[in-house]
Amino acid sequence: MNNIDLFGDFKPLKVKTTMQLPLVLILDTSGSMNENIIDINQSKISFINENMSKFVDHIKGDFRANKISDVMIVTFGPRAMVHKTFGQLDNYVFHDLKAYGPTPLGDAMRIVLKEVDKRIMYYMENGIEYYKPKIIIMSDGAATDDYKTIAKKCSNKVNNEDIKVYPIWIGQGRYDYILKEFSPKFK
Repeated sequence: MNNIDLFGDFKPLKVKTTMQLPLVLILDTSGSMNENIIDINQSKISFINENMSKFVDHIKGDFRANKISDVMIVTFGPRAMVHKTFGQLDNYVFHDLKAYGPTPLGDAMRIVLKEVDKRIMYYMENGIEYYKPKIIIMSDGAATDDYKTIAKKCSNKVNNEDIKVYPIWIGQGRYDYILKEFSPKFK
């Protein structure tokens, strides 16, 4: 019987782990996120919690995605705050978020743009190659703070191709026009 070499001369693929994808998730945790999404009879915050848990598990389960993803999570409601600083998801455990209070979307985006700029400087100072930063906003869009100035700044960064912003409306879209102000590509 002949020995068959199933693997031949194949060598394992090497993943260039110095290339980073800065990915920011901005999650609405304001009181309006307790409302149900009509089509699926689930609260908006439950929808975010369920899908964030799936997202984290998916990234952790994909070797390449986990090595290149430099993830930061910012929540807003009742105040904007960094929920997870930039880094891989190796040891990160996502805990369900609670929804209450106002919707400081503008404050959240101010934090995000500042932190993204700092992260880009870190990459440049350390010779780390990176992809264009991706920012995902998950919200019903009902901002309660002064968001217009930061939305314009964010929109300019999108137009200059410094960042990409993906607004994801959760719910019926009564305030989707607010989220669109952060990304002219989605008008």
